[in-house]
Amino acid sequence: MKFKLIFVGSLSQKVGIHSFIKRYIDGVYHQDGGSDDGLKKVIGSVDLITKEMVDQDSSSADQLLIFMPFRSSEARFIIFPSAYLKAVDGIFLFFDVTNKASFKKCKELYGDMKKEYGVITQDNNEKGPIIVALIGCKCDIEQDKRQVSIDEAIQWTKDNKLAFYQETSAKDNIGIDNAFNTIYYSMLMNIN
Repeated sequence: MKFKLIFVGSLSQKVGIHSFIKRYIDGVYHQDGGSDDGLKKVIGSVDLITKEMVDQDSSSADQLLIFMPFRSSEARFIIFPSAYLKAVDGIFLFFDVTNKASFKKCKELYGDMKKEYGVITQDNNEKGPIIVALIGCKCDIEQDKRQVSIDEAIQWTKDNKLAFYQETSAKDNIGIDNAFNTIYYSMLMNIN
């Protein structure tokens, strides 16, 4: 089974998307974090069992096709044709728990997607509803530096009927495997 998953978040606020993906695929944290806008639009295909990059035409049973839907010059998603979003199975919405502005931008991006495409609902998507998860990065940071509470993120997740909220830390390897596993099983259940 192959699923398309896209990653959405503010590039200008360095919310940690690059570190999140690198930790999942490589199993290591890069101190410099890398540049989110340095990622290619299409990252590639990841085998969910081995976590290795595979050819997209591979016969591997369970794969995620990872897409990065941004322009490097903007802190918002590329305007894709609605047919593109209709082919998407899952969306990770990213924000940095130590940056309230990144949470606000995350909410704006989600609102823009709903307003411009309306494909987040079951009625408009050929495969059923798109599974959308909110990802709070950098949860390893001290509590006094935190600007978005867990309760606030969970409440917004519930209010917008997102699939789940997951706090993560690429540095300490917290929650990343769980986020991928949860969205994968949610997408799998969505087709059954």
